[in-house]
Amino acid sequence: MLTLKRIRYPEDRADYEAAWDWMRKQPELYGEDVGFDDFDDFILPDSLSRIEFALKQDGHLIAFAYFVLRARKVCEFGLVTPLRPRVRSILVLLRRLQRDYFENLGFIALYAQYPDDSKYDRPRRLCRMFGWHERKPNYFEYTILDFLREHWNQEEAHNQSACAV
Repeated sequence: MLTLKRIRYPEDRADYEAAWDWMRKQPELYGEDVGFDDFDDFILPDSLSRIEFALKQDGHLIAFAYFVLRARKVCEFGLVTPLRPRVRSILVLLRRLQRDYFENLGFIALYAQYPDDSKYDRPRRLCRMFGWHERKPNYFEYTILDFLREHWNQEEAHNQSACAV
């Protein structure tokens, strides 16, 4: 069973510890993230504008996601995964998280930006798999307009298939 839960420290300490451990095991990918070297910085970043989520499958943490408020109603997206992530399960949960981001939290844009380095190929592939637009090299974005357009297209497809029956 896949679950998505907003988490906070210290109540969800085990999830933070697991994510921090994954980061430490992949320094080439996460070495520049806040809190990579210091667990206290990871659980309490300088900015109090970070919202964190545990993505779980059958009760086991499969990814740690977070939003960092960067501008009014605009967040930078971050994802921490183990070395061999369960990509399909993570994508299902990220779609649910993305829907909540726009529908329930009321934000208007998400983005992720990576340095031009081959060590960031995996996160870039994940952004592309997830359908985010590469607006400029290594900068991926998904806005409320993209979300509404996708939602509208899904409804149209559903309505057309219902009419065919």
